[in-house]
Amino acid sequence: MAKAKEFDCVEVKRRIQADLLKKIRGGSVEDEFEALHRLAEELPLWKQLRKAKPKTAPRSKAPATKQRKTG
Repeated sequence: MAKAKEFDCVEVKRRIQADLLKKIRGGSVEDEFEALHRLAEELPLWKQLRKAKPKTAPRSKAPATKQRKTG
């Protein structure tokens, strides 16, 4: 017998997404992008990521491969 769900992650995601769409709907794609950007800047995670120093990707120690010329 399956255990009853106490928390439905998918339902919460859908509800949040629908609320967000109501907030930004009505303008051009650019207007919606700007609205999403403004909302994101208010999130604690966004603020933390903006403060973080970018990490550089580790370089591979494997020798470079030659690319084939086509044509």
